[in-house]
Amino acid sequence: MNSIYKNFHQSFSVLAGLRSHEEHQKFNMHLINICVIFLLFCFNKAQALIEDDLMEIKNKCQQEVPLTVEEVNKFSADPVKHVTESIQCHLKCMMEKQGMLIDGIFDVAASLKTMETYPAYKNRKSEVVAAVEECKSQSGENNCEIAYKILMCLQAHEAKVFANV
Repeated sequence: MNSIYKNFHQSFSVLAGLRSHEEHQKFNMHLINICVIFLLFCFNKAQALIEDDLMEIKNKCQQEVPLTVEEVNKFSADPVKHVTESIQCHLKCMMEKQGMLIDGIFDVAASLKTMETYPAYKNRKSEVVAAVEECKSQSGENNCEIAYKILMCLQAHEAKVFANV
């Protein structure tokens, strides 16, 4: 399995035009940051095991909806101004692979079930439920835009949910 992972990363580095290991690591970290914007809300106190699962999902979504270093950097700097269709569809992929978005519909039960496994939510369940309920009905021109709008809505609730953590 480890050699498969290394081969994927070497191939990906060539495709993405990354010349050095350092560029690849930097890109990988920026890409993880984008994918984790949604997860910041859902998994604020996640442990290393969860990060491995997220890395696997991120890798699958990178294959399905590739993002460039430039897209990742711009979006990381300003997720409202620099959102692209690729970013939106990558976020949709992440949410779908976690079972949180099905055909453009935010699955509240699946999302809450996933969130309940994280200790940070045990004392904040009512705030999390309220945020998810408020954000579930976001609409857009397509499922990618819907995923992005749900993410941005949840991100707006993050400070309130995690106040005094």
